[in-house]
Amino acid sequence: MNEKKLLQYTHLINAIGTVAILTGVYMQYRNGNWLEFLFFVVLSAIAESMIIPLGDNSYVSIGFAIGMAAILLFDPFIAAVVLTLGTMLKIYSEDGELKHIFNTSFYKRYF
Repeated sequence: MNEKKLLQYTHLINAIGTVAILTGVYMQYRNGNWLEFLFFVVLSAIAESMIIPLGDNSYVSIGFAIGMAAILLFDPFIAAVVLTLGTMLKIYSEDGELKHIFNTSFYKRYF
């Protein structure tokens, strides 16, 4: 019974997040800022893909700077959508294999 409730809760959270992302994309398309929005999504994906190693197991990305610029140009909700899409579209190497949105788990990308 608990697994069924957990699955329903997870689906509900995923649906809310998907609706929020689609709402943000639609808002930018309707306002005519879709080209700037798309530029920042691509820039965010590139920034999240190029991580800077600090030590043995710690890394830093420059995604925060992209987020701050997006907050200054758009509103905070759209900046959050930009960073979320950038994180979902990032490409990274794990154990010598390239990982991207099409060959990783949905839950690993979304959470």
